[in-house]
This record gives sequence, structure tokens and C-alpha cells, in this order.
Amino acid sequence: MTSHTKTDQQENDAADGSEVTIGEALQIALERHQQGRLTEAQHIYERILNLAPEYAEAHHFLGLIKLQSGDAEGAEENLRQAIQLDPTYVAAHNNLGNFLQEQERPDEAETEYRHAISLNPAFADAHSNLGAVLKNQERWDEAEPALRRAIELQPGHFQAMNNLGVLLKERGKLEAARQLLQQASDLKPDFAEARHNLGLVLAAQGDYEAAEAALEKAVAYGVDTYLNLCSILREQSRFAEAIKHCRKALALDPDCGDALHHLGMMLEATGQVEEAAKVFRHWTEVEPNNPFPKHMLAACSGEEIPMRATDHYVQSLFDSFAPTFEERLKGLEYCAPQVIAEAVIKRISPESDCTALDAGCGTGLCGPLLKPIVSRLIGVDLSRKMLEKAAERKIYELLIKAELTHFFQTTPERFNLIVSADTLVYFGDLQPVISAAWLTLQPRGLIAFTLERLEEDTDTGFHLCPHGRYSHTESYIKSILQESRFGEITITSETLRMEMGKPVAGLLVIANKN
Repeated sequence: MTSHTKTDQQENDAADGSEVTIGEALQIALERHQQGRLTEAQHIYERILNLAPEYAEAHHFLGLIKLQSGDAEGAEENLRQAIQLDPTYVAAHNNLGNFLQEQERPDEAETEYRHAISLNPAFADAHSNLGAVLKNQERWDEAEPALRRAIELQPGHFQAMNNLGVLLKERGKLEAARQLLQQASDLKPDFAEARHNLGLVLAAQGDYEAAEAALEKAVAYGVDTYLNLCSILREQSRFAEAIKHCRKALALDPDCGDALHHLGMMLEATGQVEEAAKVFRHWTEVEPNNPFPKHMLAACSGEEIPMRATDHYVQSLFDSFAPTFEERLKGLEYCAPQVIAEAVIKRISPESDCTALDAGCGTGLCGPLLKPIVSRLIGVDLSRKMLEKAAERKIYELLIKAELTHFFQTTPERFNLIVSADTLVYFGDLQPVISAAWLTLQPRGLIAFTLERLEEDTDTGFHLCPHGRYSHTESYIKSILQESRFGEITITSETLRMEMGKPVAGLLVIANKN
């Protein structure tokens, strides 16, 4: 609808409902709406509807103003009224879809977008919005053609390009995603979301310099951009700069859990443990049911230290790690599975009928190393997402989601070998899990596991370190194994990974069931 400049008298007449036509009044309301004078525009729309309650356009635009003003219930009522009055009103169907998507009602939003497209198949915005709602549900195969159709209909549709770029990134087509997001950014230089997503794609391609530059231009996108800048800088060990970006995110949203997480972990990693504890304490106040800040607060403050990490903490931690777990470990030169496998191979004959348990199997890093020397291999882990990754290897006869001590106490299986790579670092008191493991081993069965080494000057024999894992003394480990009726105990020092460029002092523990 074309807008025309109105005289002051016409605007005043529109406001009091006199001496202008309804069409002219709607034009004046639209001008004020476009100028951001929402209260004045709303007043005119309402005056129009008092005079012409079945005017679909006035209902539609009043619904949009209510949406902008935060009146969700009123917005939906007016948008639906517009459609009821004119079922062929394409823009109303599309905007109702946008409203429903914002309200996290994707199925209803999809219906409205498809209705808009059926009424006007050449309506690029509706194709773009349909693609977006399908993308958000990870329905990639349906979303991609909808987004491509929007771009075909309107080659400069930067929002469709942005969404298609994100979709292609998720499908691993990084270069195609980069090109689309670059196009969207060039078409609309102030489109911060596209530059933000471009930065993420560049980071995924390993071009951290270009990713940082793109994200620096996207800070208008808000908290997420600062957090992704933080992640990129953290990957390059540029912790001081990363911490600054975290603080900028928190200046925008002081209770942002992701920002508190990043900041707390970086402060701990750079030795600022007391400051980290303050961050984790605030995070526990913001999210009292979140196990992560509670555990990390105990680790950094020394207060209310648990005897082992809670199931909830371990599960949520490793569920979050699962998608990038192995990639992360490569950067840490992680070698615990290899250390265990080399020791076990020396003690287990490939010809033996060996049933083995990978206790805390994670993504299954131990599996390929053990499979050649065992006849049966079973894995157990608390993290469902880690188990899904392990299942992709097709090595394990059985994968079980369970807490380790409970599994040992209840399983009918009996094992010749139990291995556990960096799982018992989430246990402080080892006695319950070690004595339970003894129950599941066959006579002369072997157990092999890794821990992080603690110097001997401690009363308890274990300590919850600021990074959130427990370390143990050799004397404590030996005493627990002996009390649990294990013999032939060997404990050797090993470097299990690098952390902050420094080797992590570890222990390889091997014992036999007496």
C-alpha cells in the first residue's frame, strides 16, 4: 500500500475520526507506525475499528503493533480476526506465522506459512519463513528447498541466505555456507546476525583471524557474539582478551549462564580461583538447580565438597561435550586409552576367552584398542549422548546407560577385565566403586584405570581440584585396593594429557582380584 504525506489537519482528523475516509486514516496510521510512533498509530487503528469493525487490514496492523508492544494475547487475537474476515489475506497468514514462531509454536507457524504460500506461491518471505521454522526443528531436507525457493524468487533475500547458510553449516557444507553468509553480509552490511553466523563458519573452517574480524563487526547481535568471540580467543589461549569479551556479555546480561560458565572456567584456568568462585557462586544463585556451577563452586571454594561428582553433573557435563569430545581431546594430546591398552595387552592373551567392561566408555576411545584381544566388549556410561557416539563405532556388544557403582552392584555379568580411562577422576572416595567392581570380576580378573596424581600431604587421600576433577595419592589408592581384596597392585606415573600447555600428572593403576 502506498503511503502519502498528510497535512497536520488530516492527521488530527484521523485521530478523532472526522473528515477523512477510513482509507486515508489507515494511511496516516501506517505512516506513524513506520515512523515508530506506535501509541499514536494504535489509537488511529482502534478508532478505525470502532467505525469499521470488519476492516481486516486495521486488525492486521493493530496486531503487529500489539506484537511490537509485547501484548502477545492481543496480537494473536487481532491477527486471527484479520484472517477470519479475509481468509485470503496472505500477509496476515505470514505475520501470524511469525508470531507463532516467536511463541515457540512451530507446528502452528508452519501451517500459516504453508497457507500463505498456497495463496501466493511467489511470496518469497513466506518460503523463507517456512524454511526457517523447519530449520529450527532440524528438518533439513524440507527446510533447504524452501529457503532456496525464497532466494530464487527474490535473489537479494538476505534473511533466506542467512538461514540457508546456517543450515549448510549444520550439514557440514562449510564453504557453501561461508559464501552464502558472505553474500548476505555484503547485501546488508548492518545485518549483524549474518556476520555473526559467518564468523562461526570461519571458525569452523579454522580461519580464526577472519572469524574474529567477522564477529567484531557483529557485536550489535548481542551476547551470543561476545560469547563466540570468547570461545575463539580461548581456543587460541588468548585468555585475557577472552575474559574481556565475557565481561562485555555479562554487562548486557548479568545473569547469562553461558557467559558465567565461560568466565568462571577461564578464571580458574588462569589461576584466578577466588574470582572464579565468586562467578560460580553467582551462577548458583541464578540457576540453583544447575549441577555444574554447584560442583565448580565446591571445587574452587573448598566448601561443601562432595564425596564424588553427582550423577546429574557428570551426565550434563558429558552430554554437552559429546559432539566435539574427541576433537577437544586431540588438542590436549590425550593418551589415557593408549596407556591402558598397552598395559593390558601385556597381561591378556588374545587367545583367552575374555569378557571386558569399558567402565565409563564415553565415545568408545578404548574400544578399538581392546577389541583385538577380547571376545566380548561391553560399555557403560552415564551420558546418553556419549553412548550414542560409542554406538557409531559398532565395536561394543552392549552399551548400557548407568551410574558405575550401581551397575557393578546390580549387573549379573562377570568380567575378566575392567578398564576405566579417566572416569574415576570424578570420584573422590574410591572405596564404594572399587569394592563394587571386585564383585563383578571373575577370579584372577584384572582391573586397570587411570587417575590424576595428588602429593601425599593430605589427610583424606583425595582432593577436589579447582578444575572440577579429583586427584588421589598413591598410598590412598593402594589402601583402597587392598581393603577391597585386590592384589598384585602396580601404580605407575604417566602423563595423560596436556592442560594449559602443561602435562597433567597421572597414575596408571593395575590390580588383580585375589
